[in-house]
Amino acid sequence: MNFSPENKPGPDPAPGPLNILGLQALHGAGYYSAGPVIIMQLDLGEFDEVFTHTIEGFFEKLRDTLPGLEEHHCSEGETGGFFSRVMSGTLLGHVAEHIAIELQTLAGMDVSFGKTRSTGKKGVYNVVFRFHSEVAGFYAAKASIDILNKILTNQDVNVELFTGELSHIRDKTALSPGTLAIVNEAHERNIPVIHLETYNLIQLGTGKFQKRIRNTVSSDTPLLAAENSRDDFLNNLMLANAGIPVARTIKTSIAEEAIDFWKSLNKPVTVKTSGKNGYKCIFPALNKPEIINSAFILSKNHSDEILVQEQIPGMIYRLLVIDNRFVAASLLQQPEIIGNGKDNIARLIEKLNEDPIRQPGKKGNLDVLQPGDEMLETLSFYGFTLDDVPEKGVKIVLSNIPTVESGALPSDVTGIVHPLNRTIAERVAEVSGLKVAGINLVCADISKPIEDTQGAVTGMDMAPDLRMHLNPWKGSSRDVAAPFVDLLFPENTPSRIPVISITGSAGKSVCAYLISFMLEKEGYKTGMAHSDGIYIGGHRIIREDMANYHAAQLILKDPGVECAVLETSVESIINHGLGYDFADVGIILNVHDQHLDDYSIKNTEDLAYAKSVVAEEVYRDGFSILNADDPLVLKMSDRIYSKQVLFTLSTENPDFRKHCLRGGTGAGKENNELYLWTSGGKHRIASLEEIPLWANGKNDILMESILAAICAMAAFDLRPERISHLLKAFRPASASLHGRLMTLFPGENTVIIDKPAGPMALQNLRKKMLEQQASPEVFIDLSGNLPDDFWFNFSDVFKHEKVTVNLFFSQNEIFRSKKTKLKEKNSNPVIIPLKERYRKVNPLHQGMNEKEITNYIKSLTGKESVINFEFIYWEKPAECIKQLDRHEKPATFFIFSWNFRHLHQLISQNLIIL
Repeated sequence: MNFSPENKPGPDPAPGPLNILGLQALHGAGYYSAGPVIIMQLDLGEFDEVFTHTIEGFFEKLRDTLPGLEEHHCSEGETGGFFSRVMSGTLLGHVAEHIAIELQTLAGMDVSFGKTRSTGKKGVYNVVFRFHSEVAGFYAAKASIDILNKILTNQDVNVELFTGELSHIRDKTALSPGTLAIVNEAHERNIPVIHLETYNLIQLGTGKFQKRIRNTVSSDTPLLAAENSRDDFLNNLMLANAGIPVARTIKTSIAEEAIDFWKSLNKPVTVKTSGKNGYKCIFPALNKPEIINSAFILSKNHSDEILVQEQIPGMIYRLLVIDNRFVAASLLQQPEIIGNGKDNIARLIEKLNEDPIRQPGKKGNLDVLQPGDEMLETLSFYGFTLDDVPEKGVKIVLSNIPTVESGALPSDVTGIVHPLNRTIAERVAEVSGLKVAGINLVCADISKPIEDTQGAVTGMDMAPDLRMHLNPWKGSSRDVAAPFVDLLFPENTPSRIPVISITGSAGKSVCAYLISFMLEKEGYKTGMAHSDGIYIGGHRIIREDMANYHAAQLILKDPGVECAVLETSVESIINHGLGYDFADVGIILNVHDQHLDDYSIKNTEDLAYAKSVVAEEVYRDGFSILNADDPLVLKMSDRIYSKQVLFTLSTENPDFRKHCLRGGTGAGKENNELYLWTSGGKHRIASLEEIPLWANGKNDILMESILAAICAMAAFDLRPERISHLLKAFRPASASLHGRLMTLFPGENTVIIDKPAGPMALQNLRKKMLEQQASPEVFIDLSGNLPDDFWFNFSDVFKHEKVTVNLFFSQNEIFRSKKTKLKEKNSNPVIIPLKERYRKVNPLHQGMNEKEITNYIKSLTGKESVINFEFIYWEKPAECIKQLDRHEKPATFFIFSWNFRHLHQLISQNLIIL
């Protein structure tokens, strides 16, 4: 991992012995954890292998700086466990992990998971810890190293500075209590949750079944009803026309008309803005012309349309209706202060805010009271300023707006609401067209019919705050998240599209193509994330390597996709985590040694552990498809909780036979025939000669991909004869394989096109080459997105052969790499000049001859074997391609290209394909 820490949020750590080499957030399950974690790659420098108990005064300084670390159990499993480890001796990476966790906890973001692991590089450790907010996680990581460096260099530490900033981050990024309750309810039902922004815009479900919410507004909220709900006068009119008791109201822009209306009622009135422009101010219980006029003037500062409404005697109740059913109710009391004769109003407000139940940013049960425009206007209207010192016992109302956001105090009254009042609230929601509505009802006693107490409906909210019901100031908490999720996903309604995730060292791409083809033929509109790009409904919408976290997220967010087929690279698992919560089918094709730019992966076993995440993160009623011939893959079965399906190249495999004898599902090759085993017995799928894809490649990796695809279709309950039909219908072509194991026939020659990823793919191609001719000849297209380790693997696999290597550019474009920025930081100085040479497109124009090319690649790979290669650089790509049919005897040639679109154009223009 080489993700630069410089562009991540957080303080620059104080200079010292410890240095952050990289920072990355993994949002999905990955190599280190099944949940979201920050990975900090930390260089301990001179403190490598220096244990804390040998550092003079370290424990005492750490304890005095962060006494809360006493509560950390660590591996000891009890309070004080971590401090016990520090006193007995642990490494500083472990200490950094616990500091980052403690800082987040002190800021109100409770996290506990963490681990620290060595890497393959001396003195460098991966410090891993959980986060709620990515920004807070990065900040805590940097702050932890700042604290440690200051402790180690005897500098003062200001922990409050860090926790204060982290609290601010929490207030800006954490979900509101209502949204969090909905998200938690969705998790309980295995409904996937995707954050569409850093705040409250959330997607529940995936693909075509998704619903989107922001607080309590959903993608199902009718637009017209939502627009109407913003107009209080229109609402009042619609409800009155439906026979619902409402307060008599007029809309006017003239103060005299407001006073005339008051006179005609001969009772107090309320003056308020209509709410159409989003700003509300309310002045209730006005019973004098001059006071009505003052309220009117203040209201006119915010809106031209002023509502004057008869004052309904009683208290304000908020009734929550979801899907036209009454769910909960709260009594809302206005926020007020009581004078003590000593403190001014500003100080009295501060004292109210000291109650821990009040938190900023809609994160607490109650909001912090902010002296904003509305509060200052209200105080001014009643003749006060923030500097005034009210007499002892004087009550002052701070806001007349009946919302928790404005400071109102909610008390649960759900259990005492009269049935008639419930019915009225349900009718209000039905008339308005809103599926979720907060209805304001004013009456003397909610337990009695409002018609008996001269009560009325006075307002409505299309996006009611659920906090007042979830965590009321007084009374019982009500589960209002469950009916909200019921509204979006009624019982037996699907919430997620099927997800098929495929990983392995080789064969992923062909397997994904084949599965996607079969599902499309079955009527699914698939979304495929692939090393060639992203395909929606068979159409490529993005043309680059997309076998990663971000592509998976894009597909799951697409409202038109009915099934996701995801090629999942091990690099993405390590660097970003999975792009989904759980899959319905997880496929592990194989595990072969790969060259990765990551110190964490020390051997093939580590690689297998990383890939196993795809099989582990499968729903319990889903399927994990494993290669029974690969011991590292088969070993993963110990960590899998879903149904297991095996495939094998030889049905004599004892593990496969045992699995099938127990009634397990599997697919295998037997005497050039493919069979599927299910609980219903053994089913013939096809002979190898009947499968066009096999005729195109004929290697073990290709066969593994075919067998895994058969297993995946069995998991989708396709009948064996249907699987057979689909397999025979898949005909490799440029439109279906996009440069994977394609065979062309120019004249009497054979041309095989592929873009091999990893040494095993190259090994299979080498075998095929040597079957054709003793001295292989390959054509390598330099204009595409060559894998980072291609030359390393190529020179290793062909080290014993005399190989003719034709180099050409199918398109004059800049050389690109999956990890160009990382390469520039690599210690190998050859990479940059090689990339620069590619950028110039025509090396021979710069005087680059075969020997220079050989030396470049030799330096890049560190392998002497490249001196066996004969490099031919073709300045004119067309001339290079024409060599493919200018041979006296029939020959077989191999083209490696990662830019198939332009290669295909080049071939079409210069060769006659039979």
